[in-house]
Amino acid sequence: MSQWEHEHNRCNATIQFGDDHGDNSATFHCKLEKGHEGCHEEAGDMGDEKYPMPYTLTWEGDQKEVDEAFEREMKEMCDNCKHEEIRVISDEHKYCFLCGLAWINGEEKVW
Repeated sequence: MSQWEHEHNRCNATIQFGDDHGDNSATFHCKLEKGHEGCHEEAGDMGDEKYPMPYTLTWEGDQKEVDEAFEREMKEMCDNCKHEEIRVISDEHKYCFLCGLAWINGEEKVW
């Protein structure tokens, strides 16, 4: 199997960790075969030749699926133009990118 085939036959599910300040993150990718059963896994070495620090990380779920579900929840259909790209900012604030109609506290406003 070529390197390209090997890379494209991986599961590649992701998990992302943020730091305690909220300004940095690290993303890990599952290195197991596509369609594997059980937890996702990435293993590697975070050290160097003198001070190796091998790790194995296992997790359930896929960050990409969580992100996509969040994006779907954040979209609604515009009552005005029927465009499906309304961004729901909160229960009180919504905005349509196509017609420029916004709802603030349930009241329509045109921007």
